[in-house]
This record gives sequence, C-alpha cells and structure tokens, in this order.
Amino acid sequence: MRERGVATTPPAVSGFTATLSQWEIYDSYMANYRATLAEQEVAKAAEKKKSGQSGGGGPQVGAEYDPEPSVAPAQKTSDDHVHTKAMAKALKILERMVNQNAEDEIFQDFKYWEDASDAFREGEGSLLPLWRFSTDRTKRKQVTALEWNPRYPDLFAVGYGSYDFMRQGSGMICCFSLKNTSHPEYVFYPDSGVMCLAFHQQHPNLLAIGCYDGTVHVYDVRRDSNKPLYSSSIKTGKHTDPVWQVGWQDDDHTKELNFFSVSSDGRVANWLMSKNELKMEPVMALKLVAPPSIKADSSGGGGDDEAAADGALSGLAGGCCFDFNKVCVCAHFCSISVCLCPPLCAVVKCALSYSLPKHMHSLLLTSTCETPP
Repeated sequence: MRERGVATTPPAVSGFTATLSQWEIYDSYMANYRATLAEQEVAKAAEKKKSGQSGGGGPQVGAEYDPEPSVAPAQKTSDDHVHTKAMAKALKILERMVNQNAEDEIFQDFKYWEDASDAFREGEGSLLPLWRFSTDRTKRKQVTALEWNPRYPDLFAVGYGSYDFMRQGSGMICCFSLKNTSHPEYVFYPDSGVMCLAFHQQHPNLLAIGCYDGTVHVYDVRRDSNKPLYSSSIKTGKHTDPVWQVGWQDDDHTKELNFFSVSSDGRVANWLMSKNELKMEPVMALKLVAPPSIKADSSGGGGDDEAAADGALSGLAGGCCFDFNKVCVCAHFCSISVCLCPPLCAVVKCALSYSLPKHMHSLLLTSTCETPP
C-alpha cells in the first residue's frame, strides 16, 4: 500500500462586513429597476430604427402613417415586480427575520427561560409575559375564543366578539404566528361576533366558527378571500341563539367532513360539508326533565301540583359546551357529553347511534343528568 498526498496553496480569503437597512434595499432595487427601463428604451429605439429602414425611406402609398410603430403584446405586459406573489412572499420572510432579530432576547426567554426560585416553591411556579398580540381594529372588541393549530405549533387563531349582548357588532378573526408577532398572518371579518372556533385535526387549514346570531361558518385560512367556504343561513338551517362551541368529529362515518355545535337554544346540531352547501342535521334537544323528588311530591299532591311541576320544567335547557369521549370509541356509537348553561350547571351524557337512518339521529339512547355538588 502506498499513500500519496498533494498539498496545494489555499485560496485567497478576504473578510467582508456591511450594514443592511431598509433604505439601502430600496435604493438598490430602484437602481436596478431604472437600469431595466433604460435597457428597454434602448431596445425599443433600435427596433424603431430598424423598422424605419426596412420601410423604404417613407410611408407607402395608400397606407396610414404611424409615428410610433406598434408594440408586440409581449412588450405591453406590465413590468411591475413589486405587486407580485413572489415579492409578497419574500417580504413576508424578510419581515419575520427583522422581527425575530429585534426580539432576539424574548425568543431566547421563550426557549430557555427558567426561574431558579421555582425550586424552593413546591407546587407553584412563575410566569413570564413574552408577547402582546393586538391590532388597531380589535381595541374595542373582546377576545371570545382562542385555538392553536394542530399541525403548526406557532400558529393560533383568536376570535373577537362582545359579551355585552345589548351592544353587538361585526366580528373578527385573527390568525397570529410566533414567527411574526407584530401583525396577524390572516384576518377575516364575519358579519356577527365570533363566540367560538375550532381547527380541523386532519385538515389544519379549515377553521369552523360559531357566531352570536346562531350561524356557523367554515373558513380556509390559505385563501386570500374574506368569504367563507361554507356558511349557514335561515334557508339551510341555523341556531336561534348564540353558538357557544363547535367541534370537529374525528371519527367520520359519513365519509364527509362534519362538525357539531351547541347553542343556548337547547339544540345540538351536526353540520355536513357537502359539495355545494352546509347541511344541518339536528342531533338532540336538551329537554328539561323533572328530578325524582319533584315528581314524587307532585304525584302525591294531585293533578294540579303535577301540572305545575310539568309547566315549571317545560322547554329546553341551553348548552354551553360539549366534548367527545376519546376512550370509548365504537363503530356504531358516538358518546358525547354536554354541559348545560347556568343556573342548571348539569352534565348530560348521551350516546348517538350511527346504525340508525339519518332522519332518526336525534334519537337519544342513553341520557343521564349529573349535577356537581
């Protein structure tokens, strides 16, 4: 075995440092833009001179004289490179870089901050405020909902509305990112105040919201349009009271994207996203049921007391939130728990059957009411 090595002279290395600012970027871009316009003028003048020489020294008989020769359609296209999608994407990345450099200390605290005094406080800890997300249009609105994106851990959506039910206005949805804390990434403007929202687990671009006027909407955060993909109305069906929670169903048995909603009108609805519209299917009605003590007292007191008890508990109980049972999952049943609005403060456990026809999904198989102590 022979080893052979060759030594060469290292290349020349020189250090270079410079400071980059916003006006320097602008001046460099404008210089390049003016140079491009000058090259186009030179090419246009050369083309005009060439066409004048080929015309025989003057206009032909019977032909109209055009002092400026016609320009090809390709040359008439706009050369504006500022208002393009590529430039918008580049500016977006550059804005994130500038903000992260300006807030470098805060980002370091976000990753590595730890209070040493927490070791001496058992069961307690300290919080360090990092960012404050706000815009000029949300100063007179209240934050009514917040949801983190399941796929992108830096992105979260905030719903704005009003809890003052005598002063209602339009709503607003802002999608903020930790990569750029100075301005929201996406902004949408519903007609009514936003009360709740939820991202889809498998399709993180879909955002379902519930509004104060009882309508639900589905937005695609990737689109630039403020118009939702799906929207409910009086014709397609809607709640009559504010929608307090919406939730996507993970286990899809209908082969269609769908989500549930609960409202203070006492109804739980399932919304199916078809090709053209958003279909509403009532799932259950939260009917008030008299407790056994009231039933026993009314049965012993006669018919008048029984009628009074039934009249006092007639109607529907408003629902404020719900959740699916993620442990007990069956192919034919869906277990759901609904929390009733105050002053009832009860939890209703229900099981829905998927083996029944669609028009019988409102059948309540099991229902128990538990009131916390």
